[in-house]
Amino acid sequence: MKLDDKTAVVTGASRGIGAATAVELAAHGATVILNYQNEQFRAEAEVVAASIENNGGHAHLVQADLREAEQRRHLVDSAVAHRGKLDILVNNAGVYRRRRTEDIDEDYLAEHLDINLRGGLLTTVAASKHLSDGGRIVYISSGLARRIAATSSVYAATKAAIEAAARCQAAEFGPRRITVNAIAPGIVDTAQLAGNLTPPERAALVSVTALGRVGQPRDIATVVAFLASDDAGWITGQVIDVDGGLQ
Repeated sequence: MKLDDKTAVVTGASRGIGAATAVELAAHGATVILNYQNEQFRAEAEVVAASIENNGGHAHLVQADLREAEQRRHLVDSAVAHRGKLDILVNNAGVYRRRRTEDIDEDYLAEHLDINLRGGLLTTVAASKHLSDGGRIVYISSGLARRIAATSSVYAATKAAIEAAARCQAAEFGPRRITVNAIAPGIVDTAQLAGNLTPPERAALVSVTALGRVGQPRDIATVVAFLASDDAGWITGQVIDVDGGLQ
């Protein structure tokens, strides 16, 4: 899975799956543009970048709030200015807050739509004309897009929409040999998981996972790296479950 001389943008790269993905892509030779939303996440992003650099990799930090068109363009333009090209886009930035249907309001809905759906889709739009032929687009979705899960309707809806978009974009980008895929993680040990699952809920999900454990961010990152590589050049328009056999 050599990614030498590739330039990758990873959104939401300060922690969790995004951070692990940035580290993994760099380990395979890519120069990674680490996106973080605002100053709240800068210190964590700097730690990720330092880890990459200390292990001989190359990382470049770019602050951009993907809800804003100008900042999405800034992210892409910064990547191109830094490296002269863009080969890989990983749309990872997202928000997940559980809420009962009767408690959903306009602000809650807008937050999830703006970050999970608009942010990802419009970052792809901003990157599309810069992506090298033969490039890669990977969306981080969620197994919740196709599961029965109370209090997750808005989050699940945004992720289902992302999966549908990935399939359609695969057809559009196919003539340029750009692949578009989505990864649907199961339960992964991240800050989002800790903030949304009680210990009994977590234990119940582990009990119906074939491999009997919570996933780690690197479990997802290694699959992203595979999809970003030449080895995955014949895979596009797919949603790949990476969930340890969550039943």
